[in-house]
Amino acid sequence: MSSRLKVVRIANKLLAPSPSSITPSSPNLPWTPLGGASREHLFHELEALYWDGVASELENIVRALHAWHHAQQQPDLADVTVEDEDDDKVYGFDTFLDQVSGEARERVIREFHARAESSRYGFDPPTVYEAALSDVIRERKAELVSTHLKASVRKALEADTPTLSRPQQRAWMLLQAAGLLDIDKLIEHRPPPDGLRYTKRPAVPQLAPAKFDKDWVPKFAPLRCSRPNCKAPICGSMYKSQGKEGEPSTICEDCYWRFHHGRPSSSSYVKSYKHCVLLESVSPETSRSICLCRDVAHLDAGGKPVSLFPVGRTAQHVDVAGPGTPQCGLLKLGEAVASAKYRGLEELAGQKGVKVLKEEEKQKRRSYKTGIDAARFEALLQEGPTDPGNDNDVSSFIRQFADPNPFGHVHMSLRVGPLVVENGVAHTKGGARISLRELPVFHERACQRADRVLLVDGTPNKGLWKSKQPATQPKRYKAIMKQVVGLPFSGMLPHDAELEIVKDLLDASESMNDRPDTKEKDGGASHIQAAMEKLKAIIGSRARTYLRHVADVLTSPSTNLTWSPKQNNCLTFCNKIVDTDLFRPLVGGEHHTDDKTTQPLYLLSFVCPESGYLKPSVRTKHDVPSGLTEDYLRRFYFGRHHDGVDMLDSLQEYWYDWGAFGGPLFRNLDMFPWDCTEAYGRCPTKCGDCNLAKHLWAFPFDSWSATALHLARGPDMYAPPAAAAAAVEPLPSASGPSADANESWARNRLYVLAASSKLYRGAVAMARTPLFCRTTAWLHKTNEGLLEMRPSLARVRMGGIHRAQPFSHDFDTGTHADFFLAPWALLPRDEQIADYKKLRDARAALADVDSDAASARLVQQPFRKATKAARDFGGFGGNRSGVVPPYSTYSSHTTTTTNNAQIIWIADAGFTPDACDAERGTGACAGDAAGSSEK
Repeated sequence: MSSRLKVVRIANKLLAPSPSSITPSSPNLPWTPLGGASREHLFHELEALYWDGVASELENIVRALHAWHHAQQQPDLADVTVEDEDDDKVYGFDTFLDQVSGEARERVIREFHARAESSRYGFDPPTVYEAALSDVIRERKAELVSTHLKASVRKALEADTPTLSRPQQRAWMLLQAAGLLDIDKLIEHRPPPDGLRYTKRPAVPQLAPAKFDKDWVPKFAPLRCSRPNCKAPICGSMYKSQGKEGEPSTICEDCYWRFHHGRPSSSSYVKSYKHCVLLESVSPETSRSICLCRDVAHLDAGGKPVSLFPVGRTAQHVDVAGPGTPQCGLLKLGEAVASAKYRGLEELAGQKGVKVLKEEEKQKRRSYKTGIDAARFEALLQEGPTDPGNDNDVSSFIRQFADPNPFGHVHMSLRVGPLVVENGVAHTKGGARISLRELPVFHERACQRADRVLLVDGTPNKGLWKSKQPATQPKRYKAIMKQVVGLPFSGMLPHDAELEIVKDLLDASESMNDRPDTKEKDGGASHIQAAMEKLKAIIGSRARTYLRHVADVLTSPSTNLTWSPKQNNCLTFCNKIVDTDLFRPLVGGEHHTDDKTTQPLYLLSFVCPESGYLKPSVRTKHDVPSGLTEDYLRRFYFGRHHDGVDMLDSLQEYWYDWGAFGGPLFRNLDMFPWDCTEAYGRCPTKCGDCNLAKHLWAFPFDSWSATALHLARGPDMYAPPAAAAAAVEPLPSASGPSADANESWARNRLYVLAASSKLYRGAVAMARTPLFCRTTAWLHKTNEGLLEMRPSLARVRMGGIHRAQPFSHDFDTGTHADFFLAPWALLPRDEQIADYKKLRDARAALADVDSDAASARLVQQPFRKATKAARDFGGFGGNRSGVVPPYSTYSSHTTTTTNNAQIIWIADAGFTPDACDAERGTGACAGDAAGSSEK
């Protein structure tokens, strides 16, 4: 009861009377009235502001080209290249094609219903000849369509593409990345409102290096911000600096942005990702003091001391089975870290000894039957949980913070080309503000200047106002969600006309003069103006279509512009502006030109109806699991909406903190931190052997969104490469103080531009394939077919591959020590990587979600074979806690646990202990047995 009351109290706080805006610190501008905001009046003002923004975008591109190819102060940048610029091979999109194809979706539903019927009766029902023949024909048709579709897209990719010089290619990529007709949702970091400032959240803190007592027992504690007025536990990335007397200083990201970002003092700080502190804590001398094992040599053959940590597999440390038995102190380090993180979690959450929900205390003995209970199977036919408080994959500790309205106090705006539309801004008369976006960081962050802003007030008459926005500090984005990918410079518009614009910009960059006495550059204005006129002829009519829709929505009497956390928060407002009818088709859309012809309006759309908290049901390898951005936003529903960590840094935590690798394992993980290896035998190419295009097309929505977020970051938003990552050098994100800082940053930007180019090439090939357009037409037919039966299928365009990356979904790691630290954390890096690859490759080899996975999901443990009980944290709760016996209990292939008593299994949205149980009804997966055996 107390847990439920706490949920109610938190909800009441969120829905309590609140300020009229979510950004109370915004400047109070002097607004000049422009009259009533009629549709035409607002449209013309928006159009003028739009082209002002385009001019700024072109100037930003010219500055980058000048720095790369003509700057006298930085001549070395002309020779900087990245190998991905010249890699023309684009592949890895087969899974995406199957996910959005109507025939493939229908096939999945037919197969699932057939399995349901078979399970209902415990045997295959009698077959009617006509029905069987019809099924065979439909299956054959689906296979042929899938094969033909993939071949057609590959053929479109092989079409001749115009050859461009290096400067032309880079100018083209810059124009692509500018996204002059793109639409994005932008989530900015905002501190919680005053009434919610001290609301607790279930975040795992960064630990400080351990202190040891006289018996060499480690004492880990949360790392706190060094600023005297803060001292808050750090839960994400941090910034480190040397103090005046040589003492290192570590501050949280919030303090860095508040006091140092964009100021001269920022140069003394270097970013560090949230990371595992074991290597920092245990020096070679310390490792020898901790270990008292007689069979472990502390000296090498030459009599020199050796380091005993990390602990290799062959080390003969004392590790006797059973609770209370002797164990080397080095083997206890993993559990010490996990316990310290759990204590820190309790502190941040304001919880101590939280009781597991009563319904989860009722342990039910699993039955082992091969069939599936029909009633439970029927339940599986329904959508996934829509209430975060009912998601049993999340531990009860974290579910206490479930919030059905997490975006009530999250500031989100909508980018339309160079414009940004937002509500909830202070001193905007309860209306909507339209301003120019911050320019992308192609080389140097552009100097902020006073730009014109528009305002439609929230009164019934909807007055129109204008003002000048003074220069402000750069915005801090937590996530950017790509909604629409525009056509300019994708290759879908006339090539010769676009190439003329590219040449104009190159001429402008060559005409600029370096002037050391000013931050601005001279020259090139006439060439930029010429490019502007040509650009208006190419994209003007499409831009007007976008802007007319924005004007229609903002001036409509039915549109409420005034922000409120419950009825009209920023997310709700943005969804009103994105026209789901206009942008619902996956590719193309319809644009009616002045001569009455119909042309595509855009290249690709990820727009789908807002469905709130909806976790996709994954039953076979053909279902579409949630993507990386969806997982990140899912945290918001559990009290994490005011965390400072952005989407990219949250993914880095897997490699630096939880996985304890000390850095990325493969090159592409550095900037796009996910393993692109596919589970269930979908693609034989594994991450590390992939190229950039394959890595990105594993998650197209996330890749486009991540690319946009990268372009909003400056060099101080990347951590210098760690020593552990030396094997995968050169890292594209390498930055920080070094002799080649400028060259490293240029490589970083070129790598992001190359990524954007790979995505465009694949999308253009799909848009040019008539079969692809036809097989995806079901995605915008809401009142018929698949979407009428299952509206949530609209989100398949946002999904990604089934990840072979172990423990890669939030909450996959259960409620044991594995939730806080990977089971391979104590091993040397080469053995860590071997363990990781063994788990990943085993999942990649599985036949399907519901196959006999037991033999592949477990791996040989790194230390002794003595079986121990998994360490469960009291009060953490959940279906994978100690309330239910450890999952290894149900496996006929159970192996030993790790040195710190951690259970290893391969977990994902498609295969977790809970998902497996749901798949089988009331028992363990097929092939599991009541007994267990050791390898």
